[in-house]
Amino acid sequence: AYLWQRAQAFFAESLVGPSVMEWFAQMFRELQSVLVERLVQKSEAELAQAGRTKPAIPHGWLLFGKAGRREMFSYGRPVIGLVYLDPPPDQATAAAIYFSVLMQTVVAKLEACGLPVLASAAETTPGQLCGTISEWSEFYRRQMRDPIGNQIYTAREYFDFYVVSGQAGLGTALQ
Repeated sequence: AYLWQRAQAFFAESLVGPSVMEWFAQMFRELQSVLVERLVQKSEAELAQAGRTKPAIPHGWLLFGKAGRREMFSYGRPVIGLVYLDPPPDQATAAAIYFSVLMQTVVAKLEACGLPVLASAAETTPGQLCGTISEWSEFYRRQMRDPIGNQIYTAREYFDFYVVSGQAGLGTALQ
């Protein structure tokens, strides 16, 4: 939290005109990415210390919307998601529980750093933010099959994403 507050102060002091906007945007994106990566690492370490076994399943962390387009210049919490490969049937429940707890831990750490929950993230059900690649793929298929009936407008930010941490190939597969 302290480092994020210092970064905010640094950016506020450095934003002196249009000439620094490109630099500001690039630095902000990189800092945001590093922050998410570090919070994921810390969360995984805490879960390991608590005796939770990390499944040997490839997974990736996604940023959506403005953050997914790498256009987020405000200090709001990015909309974040987690995708992981479909586990074997006998490991599905344990994987779902682990990744759900991991997701909750990372979100709590983002909030502890002073990054408030965005309205769109607060209105989204957790199942849309953390799931297997099959679940995410089905979410996108449903949206595309009936965009009006599924109110695609409310889900548009989920079509702009990038993998901020983990297996980048999972993001490519979703695209």
